[in-house]
This record gives sequence, C-alpha cells and structure tokens, in this order.
Amino acid sequence: MAENELEQKSSSERQEADSFLIPVPEKNLTCVEYPGKVLNVDRALQTLGGKENISHTILQSGRRLALNFRPGDSFCKPLYGSKYSTTNMLLKVTRKKSPAGSSVKTTDQTTATNNSTDEYSCEMIGTVDTTFKFEGMSDFQYLPMETRPDGSHKPILDELVPSSVEDTSFLKKDANLFIMPGNFSRMDTPSGYLYQKQKSGQDPLLEENLIGKRRKRRPGLAYLVPFDVENVPTDPQPEAAQSVYRMKLKDELEFLTKVAIKN
Repeated sequence: MAENELEQKSSSERQEADSFLIPVPEKNLTCVEYPGKVLNVDRALQTLGGKENISHTILQSGRRLALNFRPGDSFCKPLYGSKYSTTNMLLKVTRKKSPAGSSVKTTDQTTATNNSTDEYSCEMIGTVDTTFKFEGMSDFQYLPMETRPDGSHKPILDELVPSSVEDTSFLKKDANLFIMPGNFSRMDTPSGYLYQKQKSGQDPLLEENLIGKRRKRRPGLAYLVPFDVENVPTDPQPEAAQSVYRMKLKDELEFLTKVAIKN
C-alpha cells in the first residue's frame, strides 16, 4: 500500500511538473531594438528600409542595419545598428480579461472587483539568435529649410531634389546655397576624451628650459670648482675617502661583516 501511494504521488507530481513545461518551436527569429516608441509598425519598417532591406542585412555578416528617421530625404544622416549573436526566446503572454460587470461602484467613487480571476496563457514563439542594437548617437541633422522674414521655416527639399522635370525653368533660377558636410563626426559612438592643453598653443618663452633639455646631473664625490674660487680644495671629500677605504677592505678580506664595514 505504501509503495502504491508513493508511485501515485510521484506520478501526480510528474504530471504537475509537465503541465508547466512549454515546448520551444524550432523557429529562429531576429530582434531589432528600435530606438524609439513604435506606434505604427509599417512606418517603423519604412525607416529601416523595408522588409527586403532587413532581410539583405541579416544575410550579410558584416553589414549594419541603417535607420533613417526621414525616409526619402537624402540629407538625413542614418543611424546604424550593429548585429549581435544572442540566445533569447520570444514568449507571448495572453491575459483573458474578467467578464463585464465584475466591478461595482462604491460610495467613495472607487472601483472594487468582486472576482479578480484573470487567466494567463503562455505561448513560445521561437528563439532569437540575432539582435540588432542601435548603440550610437543620431548625430546632428541638417534640415533642408529656408528661413522666412517672419521667422518661420519653409522646406526646400523639392527645390533641391526635384521629383520630376517638366521644363528647364528651374535651371535659370538662382540656386539656394544649402551645402551640408558629408559627415559631422567620424564615430557615432560616445567615447571618453581627456582634455589636455595643446603644445602648439603654449608660449615658448614660458618654458622651463629655453636652450634645450639635458640630463639631470648625477650626484658625485668630486668638488665643483668655479674659475673665480681663490682656495682650491686639496683633500678629497670625506665620503670619497670612506668609499676608497671600503674598496680596499673588499680586496683584502674575503668575508666582510656589517660591523667591520661600519668600524
């Protein structure tokens, strides 16, 4: 009886554990971490160049995904996303709302729910093995606009890049000098910069050594005698004599003690 009860208990625990297992389908997905709040999926795909451009970028290993906030504008500087290999999963969680009429109004105008028994269901969509991350900055953008006398701005993109050529009258008009740089910065990722004073901007008269740098004089045991000194030293310095004495002891004695050297 005890063995049967243990087998039934283990089988029930096994069934309960299997009920929490979610099968993972063999479907590989690609994640794009869009740098913004997506309200319209179609417009977000348009800024990424469409599904065809995304597919080409995924197939090419060294290519980055370009994002244009103003599609169709040749003056828009794209933001590039790098490709990373990831081991993530896409899980779809669905909540079944409570039926209508389950909440009642109280006297203080607050809502109270009688039975908050919302049901949740999980579904595994697939695994995410590739992720595009936009870690750079958007950089500065040049908008093709013209400032009016009243301070308002007028877009001149159609004048700079005509969509259709009807006649040659636009060739005789004065062109708007809207010239933008090819790129504002060489790198679009932020990096630390240590501000240092440029050597070219320093005053050469304020340098410590105007003639040139030389090696620092090493301390020696000799006298430095200028030409204008009357009495020239005749004996060596005490430190020099002591050094010579120690050298003689080293040659005479095979073994020297600390006490013998000091005395």
